[in-house]
Amino acid sequence: MFFAEFLEVSGLFDAWVEEYPVLIGLSHTPTRCGWSRFSWRRLAYAHKRRAGLEVFLSDADVPIDTNHLERGLRVIPMGRKAWLFCWTELGAKQVGIMQSLLTTCRLHDINPYEYLVDVLQRVGQHPSARVAELTPRLWKQHFAANPLRSDLYNISQ
Repeated sequence: MFFAEFLEVSGLFDAWVEEYPVLIGLSHTPTRCGWSRFSWRRLAYAHKRRAGLEVFLSDADVPIDTNHLERGLRVIPMGRKAWLFCWTELGAKQVGIMQSLLTTCRLHDINPYEYLVDVLQRVGQHPSARVAELTPRLWKQHFAANPLRSDLYNISQ
């Protein structure tokens, strides 16, 4: 019920955004009638990205917001000062990739250490055509039940 109502309201809003400049006699560069350029840009932004903003209506697995993802990535800014000395832009990019992998592991309830140990051992022998299986989501389906362990794991047992 909610989605049908939202889709109707969203359609009305989109139609209003398209018609509003015509209703108040503005071109695509509004500067008069008290309609600020800032507000116009906000409406234009929403109108231009309508399909992306409504993707959750067509796919039930997509949540209406991304709060859970933002909470998962919150640890990245907290380490900002520690990563100040990545030395290069490439180093900073690699840190971002690692943080993204760790966050994805946490979202899928995977132990990041166990995942990284397994993948780093498996990557040399795994077929390159099936590299997608080493992403956290697919790794959990294929390898999480019997992950490769480090030699240190066997010593501690």
